[in-house]
Amino acid sequence: MRLEALQWLLLALVSMVALHVFVPIARVVPRELFWAGTAVAMAGLLLSNGAAIRLRRAGTPLESDLTPTVLLTDGLFAWSRNPVYLGMLMLLAGQATMLGTAGALLPWPAFCLWLHWRFIGAEERVLLATFGDAYSQYRRRVRRWL
Repeated sequence: MRLEALQWLLLALVSMVALHVFVPIARVVPRELFWAGTAVAMAGLLLSNGAAIRLRRAGTPLESDLTPTVLLTDGLFAWSRNPVYLGMLMLLAGQATMLGTAGALLPWPAFCLWLHWRFIGAEERVLLATFGDAYSQYRRRVRRWL
């Protein structure tokens, strides 16, 4: 993950609020789900930060433009190959649920596709080149998202 991904995450969060305020279109999520959205957003923050801390503690770079030194396959990485990105998507989904309007939902799929095209493919190629068969086996065992 690069600083660029965090910048785009911030842009998506701000865009959701702006679309909610200026182009609300229609309420598509009941107000009663506000606290559920809050819980999803907080869980996303915890997931992303927990995975980032685990990467740092393992001594492998979090930045995707640097070569990884360790292939993590336990903990959060036993459930998702991309827990940092999954947490980001959960944060956005939670905020969209909290806001509840159709306009606020629009940045979520765009951010999801952008992560996939901009980072995940390239990162997977580097992991395969670096860790070879160990990464191939990990890919077969663990899903990309969940």
